[in-house]
Amino acid sequence: MQMLGGNDVMIAGFVIDGQGPKTVAIVATGPSLAQSGVANALTDPRLMLVRSANQAMVADNDNWADAPNASQIRASGFAPLA
Repeated sequence: MQMLGGNDVMIAGFVIDGQGPKTVAIVATGPSLAQSGVANALTDPRLMLVRSANQAMVADNDNWADAPNASQIRASGFAPLA
């Protein structure tokens, strides 16, 4: 499987159901995949979360270590290896 960017960007979706707020970890893994033998992994992935109902940007992250919640990401165990 080859991962591409630009016009070949991956668009994924999911539904969160139930009452009340939920906490989720959405991860766009890139360079650390090479350690597992994945060829052509994204070198600098960017994750954008958009609400489908109104196309509103909910979150945008292009360097997780610079995010305000970076310490939470590290503590959760979801931080990338590289």
